[in-house]
Amino acid sequence: MIEVELSVSIQGNYGCDITNRHQDLILEVVSGYNEEGTVSGLLKTNYPPEELQNLREEFLTFPYVKEYEVLESGYVRIAVDSSDFPLSQLIHTAGAFYIYPIRFQKGRELCTLIFENKKRLQSVLQHLEDWKIIRIGNVNLQFDLEDLTPQQLKAVNLAIERGYFEIPKKVNLEELSTQMKLSRTTFLEHLRKAEKKILSRYFEMD
Repeated sequence: MIEVELSVSIQGNYGCDITNRHQDLILEVVSGYNEEGTVSGLLKTNYPPEELQNLREEFLTFPYVKEYEVLESGYVRIAVDSSDFPLSQLIHTAGAFYIYPIRFQKGRELCTLIFENKKRLQSVLQHLEDWKIIRIGNVNLQFDLEDLTPQQLKAVNLAIERGYFEIPKKVNLEELSTQMKLSRTTFLEHLRKAEKKILSRYFEMD
């Protein structure tokens, strides 16, 4: 299973469009359920109830928004026609799942998704125009390391063990190359080639 935190901008999405117009507004869908094509959700925001009431007509200008109700708690109950949400349809088709909350801020949707494998993730990404991956975690990846040369394998293992990929780095290239008794340039070449092979295999791209 692959857990991906994704930032995406989708034109026509109420969360993206409204937070783009109101740059200080943050919307979080904290829960939701689907019933016969209508998704009912609970929105948490950083606006007081009176300002949320003023946004009601703006929300209802989206034809797929069926209900908008500001609750006494300051939350908003919203109901939408799920067939008009392209990302939701892509997620459903790919057999993936949302993890709440789903955040909208400054015109972008920030969401965490669970995919069964990388091919299902790619099937969604290839249909999105403006996206970036913030984080990938919990990746159960079986990778055949026979494609790496002994020097490449030693270089990447040493870099991992010594903390080269951590933030901040715990070791620099000079120290690693000295330990492998190689020049800095040669060590970096082995490391970069190993990284390219691993990433290319993972994302199935050149």
